[in-house]
Order: sequence, then C-alpha cells, then structure tokens
Amino acid sequence: MIFSSNFINLGGALYLKSYELTLISEGLEMPLYTMVNLAIFNLLFILSHYFYTKSNFFNNIKNSLNTFFIERKFFDIDNINTLYLISVIALMSRLFLYTDFDALEIEQESDIFGPGIIRDVVNGMYYLYLMPIIIFFSGDLINVNSKKKGYLFFIFFLICVVCIAFINNSRATLFDGIFLICALLFLNFLFNVNVRKKSNLIKIALIVIIGFLSINTLENVSKNFIQAKDFGKEQSPFKNFKKLLINIISNEDFTTYTKSVEDTDDLHFFAENYYDKSIFNRINILIVHDNFSYLKTKLSQSQIENLKEVQINKIISIIPQPIIGFFSSDFDKRKYQTVTTASLLYGIVDYEFTKLSIGSALFSLFILFGKWTYLIFLFFFIPFFIIFDSFYDHKRKCFSPYIFVFFYTTGGGILNFLAAPEAFAWFELIFRIIPQTLLLVFIVSFLFSRLQRQKNN
Repeated sequence: MIFSSNFINLGGALYLKSYELTLISEGLEMPLYTMVNLAIFNLLFILSHYFYTKSNFFNNIKNSLNTFFIERKFFDIDNINTLYLISVIALMSRLFLYTDFDALEIEQESDIFGPGIIRDVVNGMYYLYLMPIIIFFSGDLINVNSKKKGYLFFIFFLICVVCIAFINNSRATLFDGIFLICALLFLNFLFNVNVRKKSNLIKIALIVIIGFLSINTLENVSKNFIQAKDFGKEQSPFKNFKKLLINIISNEDFTTYTKSVEDTDDLHFFAENYYDKSIFNRINILIVHDNFSYLKTKLSQSQIENLKEVQINKIISIIPQPIIGFFSSDFDKRKYQTVTTASLLYGIVDYEFTKLSIGSALFSLFILFGKWTYLIFLFFFIPFFIIFDSFYDHKRKCFSPYIFVFFYTTGGGILNFLAAPEAFAWFELIFRIIPQTLLLVFIVSFLFSRLQRQKNN
C-alpha cells in the first residue's frame, strides 16, 4: 500500500517523465515544496507501519480481527462455485443498474435523499464484479478447494465488463481490472517461490514488454472515454454503448479531446494533464498534489474553516440516510456527495476551475492542520493498517479472496489508499464499503451453502 501509493503520488513521475523525455518539474507551480512534503509523508507512513508491526497491542487487535474473519469463512472457500455465483450476481447488478436503457442517464440518478435500498444493494456488490479476475490470477494466494477454472465463464466476464464500461461510460471499470491483474501477478511473484522460477520470470518479462507495446492502444481507448464524457450524461446507456463502440472501431480522431486539453492548458493553473499520454495521468497524480500546494498559499482562515466543515459533513454522508435522518432531518447528504473537494477549492480561486474534480486527500489535511499534519500522519493510518492486514493469514500464508476486490479502484482502493482524492474515501472504504460488501458475501454464501446441503440430502 505504501509503495504503490508513493508510486502514484510521487515516485512514478520519475519513470513516466523519463519515458516521455520531459522534465519532472515541467507544468508544476511548486515542485520542490510539493515533492519534499510528499517524500516526508511517505517516510512518516513507513515509520507508522514500523511502529504498528512492533506493537503487541496493535498486533493483538489484528489477530482478533483475523480470527473473526477466518471463523466466518472469509478465507476458506469450500466450493469455488460460491465465487462464481457472487461474480454473476455482481455482474448482473452492474449491468442492469439502469432499468430503462432508453432513458437518459441523468434522469435515472437517485433522488435528493440518496440511494434507495435497491441501489444500496447494487453498491454493495459493486466491487465484486472483479471476482473472476481473482479466481483466474490469484493462484496460491487464496485457499480454494478447487483450482478448476471456467474459461467460458471468463470470456463471458470480459464481455460483461466491456458492456458495463461502455454503457456507464466508465473507463475505470475497464482499467481497474487491468491494474488488478498486474497487482495479482506481482503478489504471486512476491509470495510464491515457484513463480520466481526462470520460466515464470520470462513470462513476467513478456507481460511487461506487451504492456509497453499496448500503451498506444490503451491511450486511444482512454481518449475515447474522455471524449464521451462530454455527452454521456445526456444520452441513454444504450446510445453510450453504441457511440463508444463505433468510435473505438473507426479510430475516430481526438479533436474534442485535444481541444479540451488545450483549453485547460491555456488556463495555466490547475491543469490535470501532467503527461502527454492521458493514461499516465491516471497512474501518477503529482500535478494534483502540486495544485493543492498552490491552493494552500491562497486560502484564508475562514475558507479553511469552511473546508473543515465540508470534510466533516462528507464523512457524515457515508452513513445511510435513514440513520442520519434519525439525528437530523435537515442534513442533505446529496449536497456533499455531488461536490468534490477539488472543485470547491479550485472554485475559490476561479469559478472557471470548478469542473476539475481530482483532489488530494493528503494535501487537504495539510491545508487543514498545517505542520501538525506530520504528527497526525505518524499515527492516523495505524487502524487502517490493522484492518487491511487482518485479511492475511500469516500461519497459512494466504489471503482472503474478498480483500482483492478492493485492491485497486480509481476512487480509492488499498493499493492507492494513500493517494485517495478525498479524505472521506478513507473512512468510506473501511466503515461502509468493506462491511457492506462482506455482509452481502456472507448472506449469499450462507444461502448457497444451505441450498447445496438440501440438494445433497
């Protein structure tokens, strides 16, 4: 988590800028200030994790959580068909999220009181659509009674993912799966001695070479998704699918995308296009941190206090609306869910920048707490380390398969946890997304096992 987040926040810029043969400071307003602070933050995360691993108190908490998950069968999969069933349910919930494929996407959004119970269930299954990747690429990282793989099912999965990505105009749906495959292959290399044999090293080298050769193809696909966002909300999901497919197949020119980039660059400040290749802007977000470094010098104390209030309310908005309503009938969670911290802060400097939405959770806290942030970061993430580590069984050297679905997501998974765009995303993942998803997994697994027992009897 620390290594991968550092690559996304800072370290990746050295490699990606070298690939493009450009200066790392190019396009940054406060490069030295930003990079030094990011380096300090990363050092504090390493020290924090070191303190946690050496503490008996924290390790006892982790072991208790680990035992809890083991006893409730979140590690041992007695029937691999359980994972296939969860995959199908998740894929269908994502695919049929829109009940009317001819209605505009913007007309199908939840009302002002937040998502209903059906949408909550769909959100709980959101990450589980990645389960087929875990079945096929986790190898010995998970403990499953059968290594049998359904290749036809994997083809079905790939078709569904493409449909979901095109219908929802979501390149994250497509690329998150690719990044997860890379992460699982790397973990297999680290944890499995057999994978480090000469033949497998050659395979890994080939994957890296193919990856570099595929950059231009992925870049073109990425640009098509970015261009489609200009009209996506004003079209039906079916029309989104049709137009994106036609554009990719016909290799449409990227005039709209190029103009959008040039318009943003002309604004000078707060450009989010640090690299020539759009896909690199997803891999490394150094320019976003630099934007927030500049913002820190422009905000008044009253604006910082307003930011603090917004951050608190964003964290509160994680709680389901009925529970919030029990304590406050006037709290409108939609107000804080639809406005990003980035657009709010950029808008303070110039209203023209409110369309930019990628933020920096680390520098948001730095703006709020100043130099106290260094001390906060030394202890703040220890509870998160404990929870994530509890999904690894040190005795049997295996992971819970369900933790892998949270490994990498654009909005903030485990591998990019410390590179989250919003501070509330840290709390949302731990206190809403993971518990909600595990509860649904437990229910589905329980019902499936009951049906299996009745069938055997």
